[in-house]
Amino acid sequence: MKIEIQSCMNCGSFWFVKNLICKPCYTAMIGQFANPQSSEIRGHKVRTLMKWNPGETNTLSSLVYILKENQPQLWMQLSLDFVNLHQLYNSNEVLLISVQPTLSHQDHAQSWGNAISAHLGCEHIVGLRKFNPTAQKDKTKFERTDLELISIVDISAFTSKKIIFVDDIVTTGSTLKAAYEALGRPRDFECWSMAYRTVGSIAK
Repeated sequence: MKIEIQSCMNCGSFWFVKNLICKPCYTAMIGQFANPQSSEIRGHKVRTLMKWNPGETNTLSSLVYILKENQPQLWMQLSLDFVNLHQLYNSNEVLLISVQPTLSHQDHAQSWGNAISAHLGCEHIVGLRKFNPTAQKDKTKFERTDLELISIVDISAFTSKKIIFVDDIVTTGSTLKAAYEALGRPRDFECWSMAYRTVGSIAK
């Protein structure tokens, strides 16, 4: 019988390893970086699971690297912790919307949205796409302040619902702002993200 042994990509331990990160590292990460308070970025309410201050630790960098692999169970755990942290409940009153990935495979934002949708029982649609993704490719994430998105769904049929833009990591808020504009500036709109990555005083 073949037994596959995995080590934690953060600490190297072989104990309690699931989804490439051990239970102690995962628990410590959530305990250290959990962000139960909502923030305001670019004038919009943003709820995140964690607040990430680059340079403080490599733990969240390791997590992002791990998530580059296909890790549906880890997304489910992260989204469950997010839902519990913000005391969100099963609801048909919200509509989750994410950006269409530029590649053919499912990306982080889509995985995050699907996982939250599974916990809350609400609908998640890929309703936005990048206007010119190739123009953004050579820019750093801090330079993408002029990002443009196009809505590929008619949200007029969802006027009774709160529009939730889902993204895996919020940094400058440029994607959030572009989503709000592309969706026609919904009256009831906010963002749910796995992490807010701070960049000095930008977008605070």
